[in-house]
Amino acid sequence: MTTTALVCGFLAYALASGASGVNLVQDPSFELGPPRGLDPHDRPWGGEEEGSPAGVEIMQGSAADGTQFARMQYVSGTGSECPGCNQSFLFQRIDVTPYTDYTFSYWIRGTTLVTSGIQIPFLDDCTKYPPPPSDPTRANLCPDNDGDEEVDLGPTPPNYDKEFVAYYDSETPTSNTNWSLISHAFNSGPHSVLYVRWYNVYYGTDHTDIDNVSVVARGASSATPTPPSSGTPCDLLTSSVAVPTNFGAAWNVLSQTGALLMKTVCPSAASVSASVDYQIGNGSSWQYIYNQGYYWGGSSWIPYSYNCSNLISGLWCVGNASYTRTNVDTTQKQSYLAYICNWEGSSWHCGCHDSACATNYWNLQQFRK
Repeated sequence: MTTTALVCGFLAYALASGASGVNLVQDPSFELGPPRGLDPHDRPWGGEEEGSPAGVEIMQGSAADGTQFARMQYVSGTGSECPGCNQSFLFQRIDVTPYTDYTFSYWIRGTTLVTSGIQIPFLDDCTKYPPPPSDPTRANLCPDNDGDEEVDLGPTPPNYDKEFVAYYDSETPTSNTNWSLISHAFNSGPHSVLYVRWYNVYYGTDHTDIDNVSVVARGASSATPTPPSSGTPCDLLTSSVAVPTNFGAAWNVLSQTGALLMKTVCPSAASVSASVDYQIGNGSSWQYIYNQGYYWGGSSWIPYSYNCSNLISGLWCVGNASYTRTNVDTTQKQSYLAYICNWEGSSWHCGCHDSACATNYWNLQQFRK
């Protein structure tokens, strides 16, 4: 079983769907339309500077999702408002609910960093306003009148400088060939319209690729833990036991408490034909459990589906999952797998073998009565 490529792709899809099932980003994987350069007038995705190639190009190739992605790169601008400029800027409007928590995520690769953010736009006609005190030589408030004034300006007079509800500096890809996930939490504040945006100035062959963008509302409450089944714990792998090689831990290696994330409940007495409950997760809304597991059948891994009440995208259980296996010989050591992802402030940690979590594995639990 190959974990990383298969399950990380599913996790990206789950994030794009979100707990509410709605991704506010249109064309999140840049699949609508042919390969092309973006300009400030384009929608739903806009970009600058214009050029050949443009500062933002929709390209075909090895995408994180689908067959196309956005590349931010060096440009010698051809627009009349900024000839020769080499800035690269990608943006899209999103309609949000005020004072709501959201998760902003996207996949990245490339040779250099990019800044991203959730920007508060200017939502009026800038030609109706006088020039700002910071630049009285303008004909009006519009800085260049090239089609993206809503993100060239901010909402606050007199200078209408750019403002953000969230700003993320130096988002650095880990590879020029492999995609990695960036994810942030933010609150929309009093706003009903915001913009997702990326920006950098590039030189030479440096570039940053963006794909599979999502903004989804976060759940209002944590998942309800599964009530314990009747019976007694029969787990063999706890934080006091070394994690077997090439597997993720059955407990939270990212926490000092080492709390179990895979719990097994067996009947009180050993049996060659028992019903055993697998209980996965700790109830956190920031924990995703892949809904397919495996148990060892003696010569191969046998697949099964976990049950949960809060399944996202048909693939991920949030906080808790369970499975009841029948006809189990609890007099013999048994093994089963789950794939558990925890959000740790700035990134997902999945299938962790240790606190470094450098490699994604299937999480393993073993039991015997």
